Amino acid sequence: MKATLQRGIKHTLFLLSLIATLSFSCARLSAQTAKTYVHIVQEKETVYSISRRYKVSEEDIYRLNPGSEYGIRIGEHLQIPLPQKADSDKAQKPSSTTAGTQANEHVVQSGDTLYAIARRYGTTVPALLKLNPGLEADQIAIGRVIKIAPSTSENKTSQKQTAPTQARQQTQANKAHIALLLPIGKDGPARYVHFYEGFLMGMLKLKERGISARIDTYHAENEQAIQQLIDEGKLDPCNIIIGGHTDGTTRLLGRYVEGKNAIYVSPFIAQSHSNQYPNTVYQLNPDQKDLYPYLSLAFADKAHGRRIVFVEHPSGNHIPVINALKKRLDKENVPYKVCSFYDAKAGNWGFEKDSKETIIMLNDGRQEPTQMVIKSIEKSFGNASNIHLFGYPEWQSYGHDFCKKIGALGSTIYSSFYFDETKTESLQFAKEYNKWFNGSRLDGYPKYAVLGYDVASYFVQAWTGYAMQIPQAFGEIPHDGLQSDFVFRKADGESHFTSVGLFFINYSASGVGTRHNVIF
Repeated sequence: MKATLQRGIKHTLFLLSLIATLSFSCARLSAQTAKTYVHIVQEKETVYSISRRYKVSEEDIYRLNPGSEYGIRIGEHLQIPLPQKADSDKAQKPSSTTAGTQANEHVVQSGDTLYAIARRYGTTVPALLKLNPGLEADQIAIGRVIKIAPSTSENKTSQKQTAPTQARQQTQANKAHIALLLPIGKDGPARYVHFYEGFLMGMLKLKERGISARIDTYHAENEQAIQQLIDEGKLDPCNIIIGGHTDGTTRLLGRYVEGKNAIYVSPFIAQSHSNQYPNTVYQLNPDQKDLYPYLSLAFADKAHGRRIVFVEHPSGNHIPVINALKKRLDKENVPYKVCSFYDAKAGNWGFEKDSKETIIMLNDGRQEPTQMVIKSIEKSFGNASNIHLFGYPEWQSYGHDFCKKIGALGSTIYSSFYFDETKTESLQFAKEYNKWFNGSRLDGYPKYAVLGYDVASYFVQAWTGYAMQIPQAFGEIPHDGLQSDFVFRKADGESHFTSVGLFFINYSASGVGTRHNVIF
């Protein structure tokens, strides 16, 4: 039941023949000057909370850490200015150790993650797990004492060399064997063919890095087709199973991998919270409510010192988003205004024209009501440079003219997927895709060819490096793709992993968006 592709067949088969039997680690160094202190970001911290802790301004942190105005990530090293010696002495005192603990121990505090702890002490997550039997990467209890290997440069070198070596030895018995289950028959939607093409391009890139895998591609149109593959044992040898384009097929595959030496990657359908899946399931298209905690933290950072105005349409299609943002702003004592859609449309904004930086957010992402709000802003405030819109993923699909409109207001949107065409690597991918697949264009949102490329790049690399230990190595796997940022968390009450990676995209008056990772 192997699939045959109907379009670009010569190019696809040629590329597939190159990689049918396809026979990493980035280190980032951060410099510290005599007048700064390096703060390692903990869970639930924001730039605002860190600035309060060290009694410095947010602007100073932004100045020393370019990009931090768009969010900060757990484990990230931030340069913090210390203008006074007293502050420096206080700040350098470890906040996560207590009296009575040894220098090679760490007492878990609220908000700690194993990855952040590893970064703090210059070690790795696998090294911590080895030194602390019974410790789980995604579940550490507050107050637990974690042993830390001696922090000598010789030991750090040994740790960094040993963990990948052990992982490579492990994968000698776990060669990557991939099953792609896609509806790519004669009447299958073209977007899944594009995903397949991008996946092949990702595999070709991995081959150049010496990473090997075998790919079996099946036309999997429905649950019956997938069940037949399972019954025939076709999926038994596979380590990585990718696909499922309906609720039924994702449920079936999610259940299938439980207890097996395999992971299941669901790129297209958000897993239902009414179904429980094992921790070997990776969901790439998140339920929007899973993003709210992270989006609200990043938005709160952006809101400090600015006027926030929520415009409320009675039938808005993003009311839960606005409610989550309000809840976070209330918690951080950040004031905001509420304006009805009809008042905003009439120009009754409830505040005077001034120079205060203002962010306006409509509770509706549809094009027509958004354009009405834009028109009212233009009429009420002219070309004032301090009035901005904050909006939704779907805005990027409304065409270039719309993007120019929101760009003229210096607008920002959030999104789980964004292909930044200003990046060199994105331009190169588009060029190669056009060459391999006979002039095919990268259209739509998300761009399925780019999604396929990112999935291959991340998960095949992750499996060949760490096999079933991928969750313990999240911090070590390169995760920033051409269109996706693979940051995995477990939603409340769930066992499987969901990618909650987010971007803020800032639009210019030319309608071009620039992507910034939302870091938490």
